[in-house]
Formats: sequence, structure tokens, C-alpha cells
Amino acid sequence: MVYLIVKLNQALNNDDFAEFYETSFGIFAPEIIHVFTEIKALESADILNSTLPVVYTAGLLDEAYIELVFKIKPLEQQRE
Repeated sequence: MVYLIVKLNQALNNDDFAEFYETSFGIFAPEIIHVFTEIKALESADILNSTLPVVYTAGLLDEAYIELVFKIKPLEQQRE
């Protein structure tokens, strides 16, 4: 997750948010949104969440995947 957030940050620092999706890292956007929500980075989660329907009109996740991935909770040290 840290690596993916770094890749998102790099795209933003390059003033090219589309780069995040074009390099296929965007497929992990739902997981990043989940992590942002868990660490209370809600504005970042909202911004990323608002791009998903535009980029992935057919949706990304099936229920089995959601159940597996979104049960993961970061440790307190990771939150800090």
C-alpha cells in the first residue's frame, strides 16, 4: 500500500493525475481509498473515489475481492 501511495504521490507531483491511471497503478485505487479512509485522510479518499466512475465505468471489484481486501486493518503504528 505504501508503494502505491508513493506512486500516486509521484503522479500528483508531476502534475499529471492521469499518469496514475495510465501506468495501471490506478487499478489499486479502491485499496488506496480504503487505506486513506482508515488513516482518516478523508479528503484524499474522496478525491480518489470521485475519479473511479470516470476511469472505470464498468466497476473494478467483485464481492469476494472486496470481502478479502477490505477486512485488512492497518496497525496503530501504520496509522501513525
